[in-house]
Amino acid sequence: MPPSEPDFELEEIGRLQIRNRVIFYLSGFVFCATLITIFTPKVLHGWQGAFFLFMAPCSFPLLILSGLVLGGSLRNKRYLTTQLKLCRNQRGLCFKCGYNLTGGVSKTCPECGCWLGQSSK
Repeated sequence: MPPSEPDFELEEIGRLQIRNRVIFYLSGFVFCATLITIFTPKVLHGWQGAFFLFMAPCSFPLLILSGLVLGGSLRNKRYLTTQLKLCRNQRGLCFKCGYNLTGGVSKTCPECGCWLGQSSK
């Protein structure tokens, strides 16, 4: 049986969040490695010295590019979190854990204890 439309949308947001997290960590690694390359003395011997000599010409463009990717992934994380909250709110689910709150009268989620406020159903 194919997944229903609401479940598919929540799963798609989850996949996008995982992909965004991987991009964030990889670009953060490149950003830190580039900073180390820029600020490390170039008097190393062996393979380390060869690596730093190879990376030196492209250090600043790589630093700028990885910084832009980091900023974009942070912005995308906020957007995906907002979309997930809106999607859960439309379905009557808890913002935090996704517990089904239809028919409930309490203003807190019985699963995680999150206060729901006025916007949940």
